[in-house]
Amino acid sequence: MGTMPKYGKPSGLTLRQHTDNVKQQGAMLRKQFPFWTNKYKQLTGEDLDDFCTTAEEYHDYGKGFSDRWREACAKDVALYHTWLRRHGFATEQVDRELHHRYEEELRRAGKATAPNLFCAGVRHEFSSLDFLAQHRPKTPGPVVAAIAAHHGKLAKGEYVEKRWRMDGTDGSGLEVGPYYKFYKQFRGSSNKAAERESFDKLVLRRYRYAAVRSLLQLADTRASRWEGMGDEGMVPLIPFTGPKGFGVDVNLRPVQDAAVKFAEAQRTILRAPTGSGKTYACLLWAERQILTQTPRADRLVIAMPTRFTSNALREAVREQIPDLIGGGTEGEDEPQVGLYHSSAFFNLYGDNGDDSWGSKEVERQKLARYLATPVTVCTIDHLLACLTGTREQHFSTFFFLANSCVVFDETDFYDEFVQANIQTLLDVLDILKVPTLIMSATVPNSARSLYRVKDLIRETAQPGSENVRKKMRYLGTSAKPEDTAEFLKEMLTAGQGIIYANTVARALSYYEFLEPLVGETPLTIYHSRFTEPDKKRIEEELEANLGKKAHADGRASGIVIMTQIGEMSINISSKLMLTDCCPWDRLAQRIGRLARFSVDNASEVNATVAVVEPIDDKGEAYAWPYVEVDTKSDTSKRTVYRPIAAYAKTLAEIKVLIEKADDYRLTPENLVEHTNRLYQNGMKFSEATIENQLYYRELIKDNWLLVGAAGNNDEDTKTNTWQSRNISDQLTVLIQAPESRFTNYNEFQKYALAHGVSCPVYKIRSELRKKDGEGPSIKLTTVLVGAKGREKSAEVYYACEGAYDKKMGLLSLYGYDWKANHLL
Repeated sequence: MGTMPKYGKPSGLTLRQHTDNVKQQGAMLRKQFPFWTNKYKQLTGEDLDDFCTTAEEYHDYGKGFSDRWREACAKDVALYHTWLRRHGFATEQVDRELHHRYEEELRRAGKATAPNLFCAGVRHEFSSLDFLAQHRPKTPGPVVAAIAAHHGKLAKGEYVEKRWRMDGTDGSGLEVGPYYKFYKQFRGSSNKAAERESFDKLVLRRYRYAAVRSLLQLADTRASRWEGMGDEGMVPLIPFTGPKGFGVDVNLRPVQDAAVKFAEAQRTILRAPTGSGKTYACLLWAERQILTQTPRADRLVIAMPTRFTSNALREAVREQIPDLIGGGTEGEDEPQVGLYHSSAFFNLYGDNGDDSWGSKEVERQKLARYLATPVTVCTIDHLLACLTGTREQHFSTFFFLANSCVVFDETDFYDEFVQANIQTLLDVLDILKVPTLIMSATVPNSARSLYRVKDLIRETAQPGSENVRKKMRYLGTSAKPEDTAEFLKEMLTAGQGIIYANTVARALSYYEFLEPLVGETPLTIYHSRFTEPDKKRIEEELEANLGKKAHADGRASGIVIMTQIGEMSINISSKLMLTDCCPWDRLAQRIGRLARFSVDNASEVNATVAVVEPIDDKGEAYAWPYVEVDTKSDTSKRTVYRPIAAYAKTLAEIKVLIEKADDYRLTPENLVEHTNRLYQNGMKFSEATIENQLYYRELIKDNWLLVGAAGNNDEDTKTNTWQSRNISDQLTVLIQAPESRFTNYNEFQKYALAHGVSCPVYKIRSELRKKDGEGPSIKLTTVLVGAKGREKSAEVYYACEGAYDKKMGLLSLYGYDWKANHLL
């Protein structure tokens, strides 16, 4: 290996120092979280601590074993030492602040911080494998794979394979380098296992490898972070502590009592009305999984249907598991509840978040993405995606998921694509012995078969619900707001009300009708065609106008028009509600906002929900989005849609109920009965759903070791072959013309989150087909992303001035005169 000093970093840090730092970080984490080692022993019969220690010791051995890497690093250290001497500093000690200053100076000058290593043409982890093959050939497979993957190069795809094939060939005249044989061995082992082993065995095999792989990466990155930033740059990993206020004499609500009572089961379905205390219940259930003598998990994951419900629940959980006061490395408060989805960073930090490389905010989000926070609230899509193995981060998320207990909230919200995917996810969680709790207000009895639960659904009542008389009226068909004018007058007189429209177009028509009539009463519209900052602002306004505190203070006022986005994510209430017809389970969610805060009233409270059947201007049924392709119709000219069975049955039943009684009283109990009848035969998956589920299982099998080549979209909801949801393709439309250049992809993504609106592709295409006299209100432009000389072009859509309105959203897509609006 030569006599040249073996450096571990261009800063002059020795290989031995860096290796010891990695081992120290890894050992501290495993000591702090002993559950990892215990569960690994339980599932594999092997010693995780021994595997991790070996991987940490040899992960960077190639830095000393490869002459080329060692020489290149020594040259970069010499350049740094020259800079130190030129500025009057000693070279004997490694000083992180000085090296940071050196790197910043080079970056500002547009120069590489380690030019020789950049051009060395050899990956040190490849050389580490070479050392193991020659000197430690019996090293366990999970250790070898972890070393190969610790910088994200254990993957399929042409670019990565080329790197393995060509590394070490520069100047040698060889067409294939010395490390390509290792890549072929990994690929061969991966394919062989995927072809021959059962699904269950492959899941366990993936866990066996992912544990060492993810923990090596975590220890290595934390050691490097400490070497570059010191203690003040570290973000602590915190153990689960349990919710506050739970003691022997606490007075639990029925749903909370049930969560504790049935916590011993491996999987429980808990049915409880909205507003009954389910958030605290799931925390009590998690406490029984984690803080016991024989824990079955060491962290909690709560999977939500949407980003918006995730945001709201995270705040609710923080009320019971608050930030650790002074728990950070610099005495700052440290969050115990993580939030992860595609726009979580913006939701948490807004424009003030430091999204630069290495910031604490970015590090915290990385831990939330991995599910490495004590409690992580995320979308169901995040959990589904981590099984696909199409990104390196999926292996870390998979490992921490295996050490979690998981709550699925409001599972009835999902389409059949998601339900089938959840079924597969639950199979994986069973194999990994992960406790699960499924909670919903109206989950049907048939869900036991879908989710493979043997025990009866645990059902709880909502104390005080008998005092709230929720009456349902049926107002007939409605093509436009004028058809419901009499009921809207009741809202205007009361100064408050909630309107649910099934589509953005219908929501906008209600807003346009009511705006000149509301006077001083706040009028708000909330749908999915707003930017993230405006969504957050609107949610805050709604909470202030119709939230719990506003009602308690006697100042609740406002009329809000919402689409499905407001079915679960907004904690507001009114005694008057107008809603488009929808399936019973969705209707139950909407009705959960009807007199929501009145259950604690001592006296009886009356509330009314009026249901209408949406029709178009031709008088034909307009059931969107609850439709399916009518396969029996003549589709030679155009695709014909019909209402799905759940919608049609709900509408028919509502008509029958109202014929018997003009005002039908809705209760939590009969809403469950209606939902049970609606889905009494269970969910029968379509051919497309079954095919998608098969694709999902194939991804799980094929990508157990190498990162798959099928790329994911930014939302992590779709690969080339599989999608988590059966929804139309979406693209981001910026609400203003963007700058022509972005220095990196993160800067571009931050801009898109702040100024972007997610829109269906078919809506964008329809708008672009308009002639100049009619529009279009959307244009296509090209921006450059990346450092100068290495930038790549990207096409982006943006809305013309006036097409986006901060009160109404991207209204130009729905036929509104955008040229007359200048309310940006």
